[in-house]
Amino acid sequence: MLELVDKSKLINIKIYYQIKKIKGTEQLVIVDDEEAEKLLKANEEILEGEEKEEQAKKKLDIKVLETQWVALNWQDKNDIMELSYSAMDAATGLTQFSFFKYRQSVVQKGLKSWSIESIDNNGNKFSVPVNPQNIANLNPTLGLALYEKYNSLTNYTDTEMGNL
Repeated sequence: MLELVDKSKLINIKIYYQIKKIKGTEQLVIVDDEEAEKLLKANEEILEGEEKEEQAKKKLDIKVLETQWVALNWQDKNDIMELSYSAMDAATGLTQFSFFKYRQSVVQKGLKSWSIESIDNNGNKFSVPVNPQNIANLNPTLGLALYEKYNSLTNYTDTEMGNL
C-alpha cells in the first residue's frame, strides 16, 4: 500500500524550445517532442566532419528545459481547488473559479526542479531555484507548456479511462 502515498518518485518532463526572431522581437517557440528529436538528430548530422565556423552557422538551436515533478496527492489537489476560488461576486453571490490561479497552483505545487541557469554579476553560472516568484516570472509560453505537459502525463483522457 505504500506506493499509494509515495511522493518520492519524480516525473521527468522535457520541454524543447527555440528562440526565434518574430516581428522584430525574440520569441520563445515550443517545439513538439517528435520535431525536436528530428532537429536534434539533424544537428548531429550537420556537425559531423565540418569546420567549427561552418558548424556554428548550420547548427539548429534547440534548447531543452528538463524538469522534475511530483504527482499531486488528494490533499494537494484539494488545496489547489481552494486557492482557485476567489471572493464572492457581489452581484451574483457566487464564488468565482479562476482557471489561471488553478494552473499557477498546479505548477507551484508539482514542479520540484528544473535546469534553468542564470549568470550572476561576477559572470558565474548558478541554478535558478524553483520557487513561486521564479515560477511567476517564467515566460508565459513556457509556463503554459509546462502545465499542459504535466497535466497530460498525470490525468487520463476520457478515451484512456475507457481503456483501463
